[in-house]
Amino acid sequence: MQYLKNHEAFFLETNRVLASEGCLVISFPNVLTLSERVNFLRRGWFSCFRPVKGNNPHKEWANVVYHVFSFVKIYQLLKKNGFKILKVFSPDISKKNGWLYPLIKGLYSLGLLFDRDTEKIRLIKWLMSRDLLCGDHLIVYSKKIKRFQGEILWQPELLK
Repeated sequence: MQYLKNHEAFFLETNRVLASEGCLVISFPNVLTLSERVNFLRRGWFSCFRPVKGNNPHKEWANVVYHVFSFVKIYQLLKKNGFKILKVFSPDISKKNGWLYPLIKGLYSLGLLFDRDTEKIRLIKWLMSRDLLCGDHLIVYSKKIKRFQGEILWQPELLK
């Protein structure tokens, strides 16, 4: 996913070609881990998307071919294009900053107490999971819903 320039066009096309109740599996580096957040605050970039220096010492950072996005963006695009997330997991749970996990989970839990929006609560529950807070890589398993309200029509201009 990080190599695609236009994520919205990818999900539009996937929605168009995938059969009803078809499955979509997405794999990508997780920028929402505790260690990635600390790294971003310290250095200004995520370690899996760090800038690469060019050969010319007089040039600024070379263009990075990666397009950074997070689980939140994937969640929004899947929902917008008629997919339901069935499972999110990480095959490699990092032990770095694992001691912060209970604290951060507790902070997210406070948000659950005061919010009544079921969609927001669902997102917060995903965000406070061990896989999202400690997993270096995420795999999202989703299924296309038969029909959904506000179905997006094919928009080829987004593919450009």
